[in-house]
Amino acid sequence: MTIVLLSIMAVVRHGFAVGAEQKHPFSAPPMQPSQFLIISSPTEKKVVWTPLVNFRSSEGRAFVLVDDGLSEPKGIAFDDRRGLLYVADSGAKAIFRYTVIIDVSPESGPQ
Repeated sequence: MTIVLLSIMAVVRHGFAVGAEQKHPFSAPPMQPSQFLIISSPTEKKVVWTPLVNFRSSEGRAFVLVDDGLSEPKGIAFDDRRGLLYVADSGAKAIFRYTVIIDVSPESGPQ
C-alpha cells in the first residue's frame, strides 16, 4: 500500500476594486491549504482518497479515485502543479497517468 499526503493551497493575490471614481485596495484573508490523503491498494486494485483536517479524515471514509483497469497499484505520485496522478502498477508492469481536477469549493464536497 502506498500513501501520499498532499496540500493544495489556493493562491490569493492583492488587487484593486474599481470604485466610481477611485481605486480601493483590498486583500483576501489567508487561506489554509486543503489536505488530501491518497492511498493505493494492490489487494483492492484501486486508488482512493479522503480529505484531511488535522491529519484525520474529515469524512471518516475513503472515496474512489481509480477503480478500473488496475492490477496491482503499488506506487503513486502526484504532480500538484499539473494535476497529474501517476500510478505504478506492478501487475501490469506499467505506469499510468491520470488527470485529477481538484475542486475545493465548499459546495463541491466529496462525490
